[in-house]
Amino acid sequence: MFRSLLAKTWLILALTVLAILLCYTLIVTQFIILPVSRQSADDQAALMKLAAETWVELPPYARSYYQLELAGQHLLLLTKTPPTTRELKKSNMFLDMLTQALARRLQTDIHLRLDSDDNNLVWASFALPTGTVYIGFARERRAFPIPIAAILILTFASLLVLITSLTIVSRITRPLVAASRAARRIGKGLNFEPLDENGPEEMAVLARSFNKMGKEVRELLEHRTTLLAGISHDLRTPIARMQMAIEVLDDGSNPEMVERLTRNLKEMDTLIGDTLALSRGLEQAPLEPLDINLWLTDFSQSFQNERLRYIRLTSLPEQLMLPPLALKRVLTNLVENALRYSAPGPVTVEATAQGPQIMVTVLDRGPGIPEDAKAKIFEPFFRLEASRNKHTGGSGLGLAIVAQLCEMYNWHLSVLDNPAGGTMMQLTLLAEAPAKSLDAPKADEPKTMG
Repeated sequence: MFRSLLAKTWLILALTVLAILLCYTLIVTQFIILPVSRQSADDQAALMKLAAETWVELPPYARSYYQLELAGQHLLLLTKTPPTTRELKKSNMFLDMLTQALARRLQTDIHLRLDSDDNNLVWASFALPTGTVYIGFARERRAFPIPIAAILILTFASLLVLITSLTIVSRITRPLVAASRAARRIGKGLNFEPLDENGPEEMAVLARSFNKMGKEVRELLEHRTTLLAGISHDLRTPIARMQMAIEVLDDGSNPEMVERLTRNLKEMDTLIGDTLALSRGLEQAPLEPLDINLWLTDFSQSFQNERLRYIRLTSLPEQLMLPPLALKRVLTNLVENALRYSAPGPVTVEATAQGPQIMVTVLDRGPGIPEDAKAKIFEPFFRLEASRNKHTGGSGLGLAIVAQLCEMYNWHLSVLDNPAGGTMMQLTLLAEAPAKSLDAPKADEPKTMG
């Protein structure tokens, strides 16, 4: 999720802003709110004790005036008549501090109780030598108001810094994203699109350097293709002459030698064609609507090989947008490799739909591929059999072409071990449905076709 530079930067900035707000809240709470709250609770406890002691010392005719003044000036209700109360189940920080302050000053346990009729009125009882006095005060009284304005100012300032930083980072990463996209196009052999060389000096220098590099890479590839095309033309000309010479040989020639020469010339021509196809980058073909199940059925039957069978594991969509020629080339190379290396064992092509993906798997019962060679088999001219004998392997270009086509169309090819022994090539096609979405998999038995 947070793999891009912009996303990672956004996450870092968001966490930084969150940490700043958290630190500010902790500092304000620890060094302002809590000390002031304790002092306010202690002052409230001292006032309540003084009010009770003063009230019992006053003559009866002055007590009513004193009660009115307490209520008006200090929001305290004082009475000698026991009020109707109930247990205070929910407390708050100020009430807890006030209870501790009263207990400390009166040298006895204090229990605050809630008025039975008014949920906002809390009563405390004071046991004095002349009798018990009850003092009530508002439950919602706070020792220190939370600095909402300061928190809002800090929050909006942090959000402004976050938005500004993201805007700057986005402007910086936009050319990098374009450079990354252009680099991927070069890697896939597609046409190079020059980057915009305007903007800040650093980005302009980077764009100019990248464009120069892309142009040089493209020219190098074109020169390589031209060189190989020239060599191929020069080689195919004598090959064609030798083929014509073989065809006009008289009937007295050695048939075995003629057949061997014909086979060697054909292998040379195939090798030259594969080398040219790999060097040209295999230009990307347009997508076409394709019935993948019918196509795979025809594909498997085209080999006319009893060892090859096609199995559809789940229901496949009726039509998908795919490049048929590229798909045929990829699967042909995979199946030919499997048939060559697994002889005389069977080769199975399985197809299944998993959400928006189509998975085509080629399974053989051959000797398998060593773990350290699974990544190397896609390198040009690499072969597990080092002697390069044509009877034990191909030219070493088939899987290199497969890897290049998969890279071009964003397909994924995995080399796995067949649980039953051998190798399992699993090709994942990222296809688009032109009309309707993929059907849900059915629970019926696998259907063998072809």
